Amino acid sequence: MHRIAPLLALVLFFLSLRAGAQKKYLVPQPGESHVLDQAKALGQEVQEELEEQLERFSQRTGRVLKVVVVDSYGRYAGNHPNIWKIAKRIYAAWAEDDPDLARNGGILFISMKEREVSLFLSMALTSAKQQRAQRIVRKSLAEPLTRGEAVEVLLGDTVKQLLDVLWPKKAGWFRSHRGLLQRSTLLALVALYFASLLISRRKGWAYSFTLWTLSLLTMIRRGKRR
Repeated sequence: MHRIAPLLALVLFFLSLRAGAQKKYLVPQPGESHVLDQAKALGQEVQEELEEQLERFSQRTGRVLKVVVVDSYGRYAGNHPNIWKIAKRIYAAWAEDDPDLARNGGILFISMKEREVSLFLSMALTSAKQQRAQRIVRKSLAEPLTRGEAVEVLLGDTVKQLLDVLWPKKAGWFRSHRGLLQRSTLLALVALYFASLLISRRKGWAYSFTLWTLSLLTMIRRGKRR
């Protein structure tokens, strides 16, 4: 019996270590919305506008940005009170049930008591985009927040900047090929001018003048549109 006691104590010790290693940290429940305001730091109007903006973006692109605002990150910290690690754990937990978030999304985590902010993004995004996004969060949200500015005033503009940088809108075909279209139109007008000179020998000066006038008016109209 005396020999079994030390062995049993050793087994219990290793089991306790294993249980500690497998400990699951507490994370907020995701819910259905894109904005989770546990701290009640956002006014209803601000939260609704932000939710509408993020939902519209998600419907258009299939990509997801979640905003989480808590009173304090202490309850989610465990033995590692690091806001970036907490944001990473929240992202990992939520991404298990949200393929869009896992594939190309992010978590913007804000703790009001500590007045700290962290942005964790999918590794699918390029490092250049991630760095630009982190700068936006630092300059537009984190630094003003530490100076005492209200989060509900800062958040809308910060989120808009993030969406524009991380997932910019794709230009339409005409917009993306605008230069080509302008050059093609100019060449067409030049060709029309020379054609009018050739035609004038047969049809007369009036016909040539009419064609050239129409060409000139078209160029002026396009110039005004720019």
